[in-house]
Amino acid sequence: HSLAKALAITGDFKEAVQVERDAHAFFNSRFGAEDPRTRETAEWLSELTFNAVRSAKLSRAAQEKIRDIASAAANLVPVDRENSSEAKNAKGDLPIDELLKFITGSSSSKPKPKPGRRAKGPKGSRR
Repeated sequence: HSLAKALAITGDFKEAVQVERDAHAFFNSRFGAEDPRTRETAEWLSELTFNAVRSAKLSRAAQEKIRDIASAAANLVPVDRENSSEAKNAKGDLPIDELLKFITGSSSSKPKPKPGRRAKGPKGSRR
């Protein structure tokens, strides 16, 4: 019974079910169906069986998903970036000053001063 618990903790539900089944059979034959140890092993056997089935289903679903992804990846066609329409419209190959013009939307590379405020002089000075 304790070994089945340890196996369940490690995730080996298939082996845990087998060990718990043996423990249940032993307690049932030795002490009878109404003994608390027999009932506890029956409950554990039920839980372990449920977890074993769920684990197997999740594992199977994960394997199918991996196969689907691998199959989709095998069917991908490489894109010729040099001759694609995306490459012709891309701005990544422009010089930095041209990129700045593109980003800011300005035609000159000098920043425009903000209207309305003059630069302040040193603290405490008057003009």
